Amino acid sequence: MKNIYIYIKRTFNSIGSIITAFLLFITITMLVLNLCLNSFFISKNFSKAAEQDILSRADQSKSFFQGKAKEIGVLAQDYCSWDEAYNELQKKEIDKGWFKSNFTDWIPEKYNLDLVVIFNRNKEIVADYGVDGVNAPYILGDKKVRELFDKKSYKQSKAFHGFKELKGEIYIIGVSPILKTNSEGDPQGVAILGKKISSAYLNEIRKQFGEDIFITCKNGFVSDDRIKNKIMRNLSFINENSEKDVILLRNESIIGKTPIVDIMGKSIGNINIVKSRDIFLSTQELIEKNTFRVSCFACVIIFLVGLRFKDVIVKPIKSLEKQITNMKQENSLENVEINGPNEILSLADSFNHMIDNINKHKKENRELRIHSNSDHLTSLYNHKYFFECFNNKIEEGCKKIAILFCDIDKFKEINDTYGHTVGDLFLKETAKIIKDEVRGQGLVFRYGGEEFVVMVCEAASEEAYEIAERVRNSVINNKILQKYSQYLPVTISIGIAAYPLDGLDAEGVIDKADSAMYFSKKNGRNQCNVYEKDMNVFLKENINKLTNKEMLLDSVLALAEAIDIKDNYTGRHSKMVSEYSLLLAEGLGFTEKEKDNLTMGALLHDCGKIGVPDNIIQKTSRLSEDEIVIIRNHTLLGYNIIKHIIKDEEIICCARSHHERWDGKGYPDGLTGESINLFARIVCIADAYHAMTSDRSYRKAMTKEEALQEIKRGKGTQFDPELVEVFIKAVRNKLLNSA
Repeated sequence: MKNIYIYIKRTFNSIGSIITAFLLFITITMLVLNLCLNSFFISKNFSKAAEQDILSRADQSKSFFQGKAKEIGVLAQDYCSWDEAYNELQKKEIDKGWFKSNFTDWIPEKYNLDLVVIFNRNKEIVADYGVDGVNAPYILGDKKVRELFDKKSYKQSKAFHGFKELKGEIYIIGVSPILKTNSEGDPQGVAILGKKISSAYLNEIRKQFGEDIFITCKNGFVSDDRIKNKIMRNLSFINENSEKDVILLRNESIIGKTPIVDIMGKSIGNINIVKSRDIFLSTQELIEKNTFRVSCFACVIIFLVGLRFKDVIVKPIKSLEKQITNMKQENSLENVEINGPNEILSLADSFNHMIDNINKHKKENRELRIHSNSDHLTSLYNHKYFFECFNNKIEEGCKKIAILFCDIDKFKEINDTYGHTVGDLFLKETAKIIKDEVRGQGLVFRYGGEEFVVMVCEAASEEAYEIAERVRNSVINNKILQKYSQYLPVTISIGIAAYPLDGLDAEGVIDKADSAMYFSKKNGRNQCNVYEKDMNVFLKENINKLTNKEMLLDSVLALAEAIDIKDNYTGRHSKMVSEYSLLLAEGLGFTEKEKDNLTMGALLHDCGKIGVPDNIIQKTSRLSEDEIVIIRNHTLLGYNIIKHIIKDEEIICCARSHHERWDGKGYPDGLTGESINLFARIVCIADAYHAMTSDRSYRKAMTKEEALQEIKRGKGTQFDPELVEVFIKAVRNKLLNSA
């Protein structure tokens, strides 16, 4: 026992134990006081705020009802300032059917009122709705109503509105004498319009006013559907506390009321607002729970801090020793974090300063390595790092690697035309497109010039092909790149090869991917192709044919540009006709080959104008008959020019037949309907649309919508009706997307 006593005495005689006990005492005391005070003051202040708010809303609801009564009063004034009603009441035999039609039938239906009564100057009911002979004395029982029958001259200012109790029901009414339209003359009668405060009406008021409302009067109460059951359950409690302005219902809801005073100043009931106290109760409960939780948490923290206080010197040194040991084991250099006396903190600061200097030098070395592996223009990895990275992946055990070899088509022409600044922009934008489409699936390198390489690990050629197609489509749809396109869009050609299927090292795979890219480029550009063994054989056997095809395309572009230069008004007419033709082709679901042929046909459709004198093409006055013949001959001239260099009939017909009409009234052959080649019918629409939306020497350009309407008017006469519908839809979709 003695040893236990000595142990307890030593334990509780330490500084840590004393401070722990002292802090626990202060904390528990403060938290208990805080809980009690918070509970008392919050409850008191919340209750006071809730009472003020509910009374304020009750007063606002009364004003809201008074506003509704004013609306009815204005309505009564409008209908009572009516010469026809005034004159009708002066007759010996009053046409009650007229008043029924114009007042008691019309007004309740149009304005959703429950009470309409028309009295003549003898206080006899001429027409009524929602009242009977029993209730009539109640209506005329108020002095303010009787005064309106005085035969002295009145103005409409004598009209009034307010609340009225009829047989235990409360109405909001508007009362007005019946005068002439100019509000002059002796009153010939009185009109009373009213709306009964019913459950349905309170439902409407709640939706507008935003609060639950019920009305108490000598008949009991009127409430909306939401609170009917709640009021019925607590009706006796409400009646017992009827003298109070604010009533609490079982601490769940609060009721605020304001009296209803009729037009004679007599109290006839109360307007009551009901609000839930859920927010107050949940807030109070939350404060109590949180205070209790904080109290428990604080006690635990203080107890733990007190127990560890005795280690204020030893713990920081042990922590420093432990962190240094961990660094040694993990072969890393990190700053230490220690709390303790100033001497230990100074030691830790010196150690951290040394670590910072070492890490700084390591970071500089790492940045130098990154810089040496990166391309300065595009920030992609460079050519050298590609081979290093490829070999590292193989050494790490990567089983499959797919390579995409990408090359921007006709980049030299772009660079020569727009300069190196635009050329650099192309390279950076293309690099961004490729990175965005690779989406972390692989690494992107600038291999050299306009060539880019993508390396995708653990992927076959088929998976890489999907990435390549995304890149190719994104280049075509990129607005920044296409801004600098000439007669054909800016495109990219891509070749794909894979390790180990196509090569066992980086050089072998990249060589195969380069061959596939070269195949894509020579086979028409804007393609993605996976490497196959017979590609090189095909290229060797067809090199002359492919070269001629590429030269032919270049010749077509040069010819189209030469044609457009001749016409100062239409500008790049051939290019725009090509774009509009492709827009229609997209709507028709053409294949890529069909689109390529259509592009060439559209670019060459006006090639015959190369043989038309400039003075005729650029003439600003009306053409003579001979000049018209010369102009029309450009279709045959163009046909004769290109038939010797192009064998595809679909392309050739675009030059010969693009001025043929669906109804057979075109030239040069007078073809009709589907006997006109489809490509020529497409170019016909695109040519007409661009011509109408371009300035000419003899007229200003039409708006795009005006031109579309003209195209629509030519449906079935000048143009293929089915193509017109597809074209209009395609153009409008493009205009909508570019807006």
